[in-house]
Amino acid sequence: MAYDIYGIGNALVDAEYRVDETFLRDQGIAKGHMALVSETEIEALTLSLHGREHRRMSGGSAANTVYAVQGFGGRGFYSCRVSDDETGVHFLEDLRSAGIGTAGQRPSEGKSGRCLTLITTDAERTMTTYLGVSATLAPDDVDGPREVRADVMLQPHDVPAVAPALLDGPQTQAPNSTGMLRPVLSSTRDRQIAR
Repeated sequence: MAYDIYGIGNALVDAEYRVDETFLRDQGIAKGHMALVSETEIEALTLSLHGREHRRMSGGSAANTVYAVQGFGGRGFYSCRVSDDETGVHFLEDLRSAGIGTAGQRPSEGKSGRCLTLITTDAERTMTTYLGVSATLAPDDVDGPREVRADVMLQPHDVPAVAPALLDGPQTQAPNSTGMLRPVLSSTRDRQIAR
């Protein structure tokens, strides 16, 4: 099947909570920052938020881009890694209900990724992210361009380099001004990928 965009990336379920600055201080969290945290840390923070009203939605930077393309009438496909847990099931159901293609997730030991977004009264967002099994995304998790055709392939810089292993021919990288690799869209028609 042909798609407009093929994304490869983290599978995160975001939970947004309204908190005050005292909560952030008490938890030792720097306001306005994004921090990667361990499973123990995300579980403790989740427990401290128990009973608070929150919004939950699936995301991750590449997934958000695929959702946006789909929302504007395009067709999207997304490859990722989730566990067979409630969070992973929620993520895959969100993709499917949005009409985004995804296929055959391998069973994974561990937990699916989550991001707790803590929003203070001044609308500042503080994010704590546990990547879970997304951090172990591998070529076997990707339904490659040989089966899925897309005009554009997206693989953010913070995702393991799994897509180059799927492509034949030349591959490109696009460094930004700091020498770090930046996310770039590239065409699978030309069988190239940029990270």
